[in-house]
Amino acid sequence: MIKAGVKKKLDEVWRKQKHRTEFWDKSGAPLTLSQWCELFEDSRYCQIVFNIVEEGVTVSTVWIGMNPHRRNPPLIFETMITGPGLRGRNFWSWATEEEARAGHQRILDGLKQQIGQPVSEESHQ
Repeated sequence: MIKAGVKKKLDEVWRKQKHRTEFWDKSGAPLTLSQWCELFEDSRYCQIVFNIVEEGVTVSTVWIGMNPHRRNPPLIFETMITGPGLRGRNFWSWATEEEARAGHQRILDGLKQQIGQPVSEESHQ
């Protein structure tokens, strides 16, 4: 939790930046920097879906809520595959939670197909 005085100063400094990073909540509503910080501290808010594919290999989709490159639409969700020996693309960005969940499932299905093993799912919604 950020103290009120710190929030005010944080937002003042952020507003003065010429090319400031944009912040968004899960629904796409704009946030101030201090509002984003509070949400980002909450792992239950940030974690969208998490799957263990096999030992050491995971697929995780999270809300990051920032748009530092000012893309339109803002890409505020990310999916990442982690694990030993992974090659190729292992990182994707999404604009909406719906896109993120669907993309996560496509990626997960592709991994399942490649390794031919069942998936142990742990979802945090």
